[in-house]
Amino acid sequence: MSFGDVTRFGRDARGRVSPHLALGRTVVKTTVEFGGQVFPGLDEMWLVRFAEDQGAITYLDKMFADLRATYTTPDTFAPRLIDRVVRMNGRISFTLRDVDVAGALSGADRSWTAAEVRYLAATPAASAITTFFHGADPF
Repeated sequence: MSFGDVTRFGRDARGRVSPHLALGRTVVKTTVEFGGQVFPGLDEMWLVRFAEDQGAITYLDKMFADLRATYTTPDTFAPRLIDRVVRMNGRISFTLRDVDVAGALSGADRSWTAAEVRYLAATPAASAITTFFHGADPF
């Protein structure tokens, strides 16, 4: 398995490579100023910038390419993505910006991010390695 940008990985107590994964909405709501007026907009690079700020990788890293090719729905991809990070003694940074946690937990929100929230809530080993940003720990 290739590890992409190795600067975004740490090492566990035994010296093995351990990934630092950033999760959250890929696109968030924002505002854009143009001609002295403010308009609603979308920040399409939010998760990428968040990951860079945290020194983390995203689901787009090549270490997850096999998962992206095989598991194409939120409820099949999220568990495998997160479990891989757990198995490798990694850690997760999760941005809650624009995340409807209640909707995710109730199942009303069926997005990719909601699947990640539901899986983290149901998996103690995964929630234990997760730090939440832009909101309080929802669990």
